[in-house]
Amino acid sequence: MKLIIQQVVGEPDRPGEKVYFSTPADPIDSELSTLYHQKTIESFLGDMGYEAEPINEGMSVIYSELADNNFTGLGISFGAGMTNVCLAYYAVPVMKFSVARGGDWVDEQAARATGTPVDKVTSIKEDDFELDFTTDVGGVEGALSIYYENLLDYVIENIVSEVDEEDIEEGPDIPVVVTGGTSSPRGFEKLFRDHLREASIPFSISGVSHASEPLYSVARGGLVAARSDEDVDHEESEPEPEPEAKPAPPSE
Repeated sequence: MKLIIQQVVGEPDRPGEKVYFSTPADPIDSELSTLYHQKTIESFLGDMGYEAEPINEGMSVIYSELADNNFTGLGISFGAGMTNVCLAYYAVPVMKFSVARGGDWVDEQAARATGTPVDKVTSIKEDDFELDFTTDVGGVEGALSIYYENLLDYVIENIVSEVDEEDIEEGPDIPVVVTGGTSSPRGFEKLFRDHLREASIPFSISGVSHASEPLYSVARGGLVAARSDEDVDHEESEPEPEPEAKPAPPSE
């Protein structure tokens, strides 16, 4: 793992250079803990000379996609193994969680339902699959559509539950942005928007958008966070300007 990290990030330009790396929240539907992997990556990056900071994956989506909205909104990253959710107001996360379902779960369920090898299902999904619900329900694409719908409903149900549990107060209308490889099929954004509209979300939503580069938005959000952090550090370290000397009064 250390060699892979070195190949990905390279050497720091200077000692103590900031680097942010995304980390999922612990899933609310599993006993899985992400702490070990987070601390391991943080240690490797520190040994390389970086000042490493973990950032929640959903929060990274907000940094990447919602700068024009003052980093306020709901960021959802649909990954292979997990789906990460974060609600933030002005770059302050007020709710973050993950569920242990993502693209791999969809593939496995569709494979089991149709008796098709998982790798074949994954290949079909990644080869121009579209969520248009015009395919035969008995085939692989029909099964993928069914389990995609189930995944979206499951994520939305948990958003409603977590918002209620956190007792989040009503704020301004917020945008929702979805990203991640599992969100890549055509029709995903519309399907998610339709299901979200039918749910009893306890806050107002201004719209749903899809990241333009769903495979890279999480990484880009970490870069935005690191640069913002370095700008703050630079401003705080700048010395106060010396007061200008007053001219001596003219001699009489």
